[in-house]
Amino acid sequence: ANWEALRSGRSGLAEVTRFNIGDYPVRRAGEAPLLVPEAVERWAAPVHAPEDQRSVEMWELTRVVEEACADAGLEPERATATPNVGLTIGSSLAGSSTADQFFEQYMSRDRESVDYGLLDGYYIEEHLRQICSHLGIIGSSMLISNACAAGGSSLATAARWLLTGRVDMVIATGYDPLSNFTFAGFGSLMALSTTQLRPLSTVS
Repeated sequence: ANWEALRSGRSGLAEVTRFNIGDYPVRRAGEAPLLVPEAVERWAAPVHAPEDQRSVEMWELTRVVEEACADAGLEPERATATPNVGLTIGSSLAGSSTADQFFEQYMSRDRESVDYGLLDGYYIEEHLRQICSHLGIIGSSMLISNACAAGGSSLATAARWLLTGRVDMVIATGYDPLSNFTFAGFGSLMALSTTQLRPLSTVS
């Protein structure tokens, strides 16, 4: 679907819906839709999307990994219970999806009534453990968090593992939440396009 959209010039960007963008000059972003569990039924029993917003990104990433493996023609048993299969995850600010909620409470409530559990999302190492456990991966695994280069570094690390013989197969992933925190931050730096995004163009 992505390839067909690219060939036809159809953009996947749309008006932001996950939070109130107020009077921000940048109005559009790429919001990943929730995957249909049946699309990867070869890999796992249908999994219902979590109601807890803090778990949505984890659920989406797991389903994307399963879909990619299924599209590659891999059967579940080939990527499980063997030390020769690895996993890399690149994420810059995986926990920031709840940061704005925490700080909004912190600034407007009595300190004792603030939900400090919203900060749990910052422990992104747990995401790596959960995916490895779900897929049964017991080989090399690594979480890479180095700002905007996280996704590319995840691919580079996976390639190095293959070239050095550390693994026979590796799943390289990367993700970040669309949050008010990062959206406003990059917007204030004027690093986001206020019109239609045009990759590789000198004018955006």
